[in-house]
Amino acid sequence: MKPMHYLSAAGILVTLGLYVAGQPEAAGVVLVLALVVEVIVSAVTGKKGNDSER
Repeated sequence: MKPMHYLSAAGILVTLGLYVAGQPEAAGVVLVLALVVEVIVSAVTGKKGNDSER
């Protein structure tokens, strides 16, 4: 797996941990930050989805 996959998985696990621990606001912030990082990395690396040319 690529490092970005590990970061995505870590973001989801941290979010779930915070939510279960009774910190839903912090979990929401972490989830939004993880999604923003994912979008930025996709934009920088040029990954646009399934509609790109091969």
